[in-house]
Amino acid sequence: MNPNLNYGQMQRGPNGQTGSHTGLLDLKCMAKIASGILVLRIGKAAEWTSDIDDQFVAWINKYIQWVTTASIALAEKAATNNHGSFYYNQLASLQIMANDNDGAEKTLDEYFTGIYMNQIAANGDQPLESIRTRPYHYRAYNLAAMITNARLGEYVGYHAWNKTTAAGVTIQAACDYAIAKPAGDETASELYPDVAAIASVYGDSGNKYTKYLVAAESKQYVWDANFFWNQPLTDSGFAASAPTSMSKAAGGTDGPSGTGTSTAPTGRSTVGTRPDNAALALATGSWGTWLMFYGACSVVMGASFLEFL
Repeated sequence: MNPNLNYGQMQRGPNGQTGSHTGLLDLKCMAKIASGILVLRIGKAAEWTSDIDDQFVAWINKYIQWVTTASIALAEKAATNNHGSFYYNQLASLQIMANDNDGAEKTLDEYFTGIYMNQIAANGDQPLESIRTRPYHYRAYNLAAMITNARLGEYVGYHAWNKTTAAGVTIQAACDYAIAKPAGDETASELYPDVAAIASVYGDSGNKYTKYLVAAESKQYVWDANFFWNQPLTDSGFAASAPTSMSKAAGGTDGPSGTGTSTAPTGRSTVGTRPDNAALALATGSWGTWLMFYGACSVVMGASFLEFL
């Protein structure tokens, strides 16, 4: 693959075949790839050699050059809705993979002091998403982008969870508004991982968020993969009813989960930090297993990616 998206979401016709700026969304998955690459590096995976890493970083740097200079890329950056949000988390993810954490921090600061300022209204609505044809989907979509930007910021030392918009509200307000709106004929589950993420960061006073998840999914929310990375988060006592294979793999014990208060100003949370939380046991007791599994998947993904260099 060439380090550009010149033909992303290509527009065909008599005036030539060129890509659209919206094509940049096709690589918004860079944040997920960054997580995999970091696991391989930090875990010192033997399969992820220095030669592979050098080739990967070289490609990433070329792509960063395109993302920050190409006219269609800059048109996507100029978008003030979810398109712009995803542009920033894609660029920050690329910079992290290129070992440029300072660059990623500057990118995220540009987002949170720029277009983010007008993305959430005082009541928590996201007006630029609510006017779309599928408002429930787009609110969840941009909320996920904002959460990703804040998590990337946390990794590089930029704490954005309590950054307020021009209306004086945080990302949490966008979640609170979103959960109050019915999905209608749209896919309700798009919002669930966002809710879990917000609860894990800001805390869950009165179990508002977990009650929402229980009402929506019952015990299924504890079995969803996002429950693992959206921690600390209470399991609402459902750990005892988890499948036996899952419980044994976790190496944990059943029991109630604690709740606490958010320390969101530092980008951290103490919600659900009791040691008998099943998901925390999964994260600590079998971390090596998860590391190898995630690493193996990332090796396959990275190797496949490099075949196109």
